[in-house]
Amino acid sequence: MSRKESSSESSPHPDPPMTRQVGGEPVSGVEPGLGQIWLDGGVLACACPDCGAPMSIRLWLRLADCWRCGASVELTEEQEAEAIRLLQNWENEMAQR
Repeated sequence: MSRKESSSESSPHPDPPMTRQVGGEPVSGVEPGLGQIWLDGGVLACACPDCGAPMSIRLWLRLADCWRCGASVELTEEQEAEAIRLLQNWENEMAQR
């Protein structure tokens, strides 16, 4: 992910609980690595490179903005391809239910 801009403000709110979907099964308490993308209930997310807060990804813009510190990141082509793959797998799983 390439960083677009950042604000040095921080939020007094605690981190929300993190869950990830691994192989279709949600896994709680797993900290994703920087640059890693995960899917949580149909929402693409990544970790903020500045503060580590989860950021929802707007795939059509290839951008994610941090609600906590204001950082913005742009997805690389590889990350965009991974996000699309995750969404396609999730859609296939939902169609089978």
